[in-house]
Amino acid sequence: MKKENLGVEPLVKTELDLRHMFIAMLFAFAIENVFSTVLEYTFGSKAASLPLLTIILHAIFLVFVIVSSWIKWSETSKGASLSRKKSHAILTIDILILFVYFLMVSFIAEDIGYMLIANLTMAFLYLLWDFTWNDIKPNDFKTIKNKFSTYKISLYFFVGSLLLLGVSYIGFDSRSTYQVLLIFIVVYYRYRKG
Repeated sequence: MKKENLGVEPLVKTELDLRHMFIAMLFAFAIENVFSTVLEYTFGSKAASLPLLTIILHAIFLVFVIVSSWIKWSETSKGASLSRKKSHAILTIDILILFVYFLMVSFIAEDIGYMLIANLTMAFLYLLWDFTWNDIKPNDFKTIKNKFSTYKISLYFFVGSLLLLGVSYIGFDSRSTYQVLLIFIVVYYRYRKG
């Protein structure tokens, strides 16, 4: 007699689908939050409280970060077969990354240092996500070499974010310059990440 599948696979698939829908919904809320914040600072109750260039650069940075992250996350998570422990770890990191995105949106009127710290936190979480997602066996040198290239890109992003934060404390005081540098760092990171 044929042994029946007791519903284990559909449960795991359903759990992954729910995780995917939950995170996708948070990405959508994050993008909506960017646009509502930009509208509030350009046409709403906080209009004229910030220079238009600051608002535009903040919006470009966040839309690029969130949309490119959403696209890369969608590509990575499709068809993923994860253990329950790894799935929970990835879900926790995904939620933390999205929390940082919401913080970044709210830092539009704050000192640029807050944004740079949030960017550094985001870079650290990307690195942590890479380490959690990719399993490495200590005796498999080919895998280590291949995976290191992925880690290397995230590590460079983290170091670049750390340097940018360090420069901000030296005394260079141009918010627009930091915003442009943040955009450049993230665009370069996403370009190298593929």
